[in-house]
Amino acid sequence: KYLRIKSVNRNEKVTVKVRYKGKSATQRITIRNNGSTTGNKSVRSISLKGCPSSMDEGYRCQIKARVKYSDGSSKYIYPSTSGASFSENSRYAYINGKYLSFRSVRSNKRVTVKVRYKGKTATKQMTIRNR
Repeated sequence: KYLRIKSVNRNEKVTVKVRYKGKSATQRITIRNNGSTTGNKSVRSISLKGCPSSMDEGYRCQIKARVKYSDGSSKYIYPSTSGASFSENSRYAYINGKYLSFRSVRSNKRVTVKVRYKGKTATKQMTIRNR
């Protein structure tokens, strides 16, 4: 037999009692919210991750953002995450799927990458290095 657990909006502590052939046992467990639903929690902060502040031309890196919630939980989001908006401000860089890619440059170029999610915004300054 299995214990079926439903989705929770925040971490929940429950007591499980089992009886079998006159014997019983009790166990206290915590059902954790995995961050897939926001419930009553709100986004506290967001930060861009996955790419260093300086990259060589012609390379790419996986771009993602870490979202921290008011209940202390966190999760990573990607350009494909519903409600997320990732952007960059340079003709020398572009977002394709989960990646931020860099075109060839004649000299080092600055790029600003931005993510918006549920009312919060984060930016990161990056440099595309000429090799």
